[in-house]
Amino acid sequence: MSDGLLNVLVVDDEPLARQFLGSLLRQERAVGDVFLARSADEAIARCREGQVDILFLDIQMPEKDGFSVIEALGLSQLPTTVFVTAFDQYAVKAFDHEAVDYLLKPFDEERFQTALARAIKAVQQERSTALFEHYASLMRTMGREVPEIEEPKDQTLDRFVVRSHGRVQFVPVAEVQWLQGAGNYVEIHTGDGVYLLRGVLKDIETRLPGTFIRVHRSTIIDSTRVSEMRPVGHGEYELKMQKGAWLKLSRGYKEAVVQIMMD
Repeated sequence: MSDGLLNVLVVDDEPLARQFLGSLLRQERAVGDVFLARSADEAIARCREGQVDILFLDIQMPEKDGFSVIEALGLSQLPTTVFVTAFDQYAVKAFDHEAVDYLLKPFDEERFQTALARAIKAVQQERSTALFEHYASLMRTMGREVPEIEEPKDQTLDRFVVRSHGRVQFVPVAEVQWLQGAGNYVEIHTGDGVYLLRGVLKDIETRLPGTFIRVHRSTIIDSTRVSEMRPVGHGEYELKMQKGAWLKLSRGYKEAVVQIMMD
């Protein structure tokens, strides 16, 4: 990376696919050099030269596939990676190999922009951490105390990545009406259906946009999706969501919820 620009390697055995992605990348102001490779071996050699910040890697290639590139390089030499493929059955394996995103062919320029933005953000975070560790090491060598730094706040979620039956589905947070805890899983309720995500509510809660509020120990809602509220006795209420479902509002959360709803 020179002059703050990021070098990008595109790996694809299809000439038109390489050229298309390369042309999109050359239009980006944050991108410096754009390298093109037509095989896994070419990709491995280029990455080992240490000039690649971001890797757009096709999965299905003759002789060696994209996963062989990952295995050959290892995490220590692996650039920030976006997988590119025409086959969605590889999605789960791609994320298991530390991919920051997954482009399914054919994709449009908007989807490409989203993937590139995620990759650039990942590189910047990695560089920032590496720079701090470098200066911290120098200060320790000089006998200086390394100052404490405030841990960065978790990034707000813009989508959920749901893995199920060998597939990966992306559920935009903007489409979520409420979240329901279900043991070691979280039910994600949208206007179109319900998705099951492995995890617990408390790990997700701090990363949700400000419109999301807890209304029950096992329920978090998007307050903008409430269409009606009614008392049900004993100081408790029910909330009607746009989808039509009625959800319980516990007494312990009522005051905070009502205040937000009335603002």
